[in-house]
Amino acid sequence: MTPDAAARAALVRVGVADPCVEHIRTGTNAVFRCEDMAVRVSDATYDLISLYEQVDLVDFLVRQGFPTPIRRSPVMDVDGAIVSCWQWIESMGEPSGRDLGSLLRHFHDVASAYPGRAPEWAPQLRAQARIDDVLVGIEAPDRALLEEQLHRLLEAVDEADLGPTGLIHGDVHAGNVIVGAQGCQLIDFERFCRGPLEWDLTQQGAQRRFFDGSVRGWDDFITAYGEVHLSPHFDDLVELRALIMTTWLLTVPVSPAVEREREIRLDYWRRRAAEGGPPEAFVPWSPV
Repeated sequence: MTPDAAARAALVRVGVADPCVEHIRTGTNAVFRCEDMAVRVSDATYDLISLYEQVDLVDFLVRQGFPTPIRRSPVMDVDGAIVSCWQWIESMGEPSGRDLGSLLRHFHDVASAYPGRAPEWAPQLRAQARIDDVLVGIEAPDRALLEEQLHRLLEAVDEADLGPTGLIHGDVHAGNVIVGAQGCQLIDFERFCRGPLEWDLTQQGAQRRFFDGSVRGWDDFITAYGEVHLSPHFDDLVELRALIMTTWLLTVPVSPAVEREREIRLDYWRRRAAEGGPPEAFVPWSPV
């Protein structure tokens, strides 16, 4: 069964007669819209334990009044596809740095009381899995380079004091925040876990450092987040985030734009290794 057919079948189960679905995006999950619902479709390989943990967290956040879309159905098995329905929120624009900072602080405060199960922070698993999966489009020396840089960064942060720990979202950026009529809503809890709160600041740190982000945007983000004392290893965490971003790009279907951006990012890591430290000047990265 195709993802759109699975979405329609699930909607029939929850009482929508003759549903019409609009494809929104496909990533780890395929997402469709039907009227006032977003329908998330995963294939049979999706980690069900992780999905149920996400559902439990979102239900808790909703009960606490935290701004996130409400679940509109149970998790359903539709001919092998894993489907769930959620409140659809119409986007009205992009969140500002101040929006992201205040929303993240609110999440950390509310989530600190979450009593449910959560995985432990393990960023190396995602990066290593992506490196292992990349068999085409990257030369063996670059694969070895990324593994070397990953191990260097993991060694730097493994025994470090990274400051306060707690429940973290794991992937806080503008694409995971919907600016709706009632304000900002946080979505996509696939990477939530228990770990250093600083990890949730690294997306914006990477935006400033690697993507030619503005200092003002970072300052607005940190000011809105509130009191924070970054550890001496925050720069290592930002580089670890950037390495994960690089390995993600290596899994994206190749196009001329993706190929150019791959080369720009790989060049950063080549120079990083050759110079024994972060290059003082490099070509800014671009989202693709």
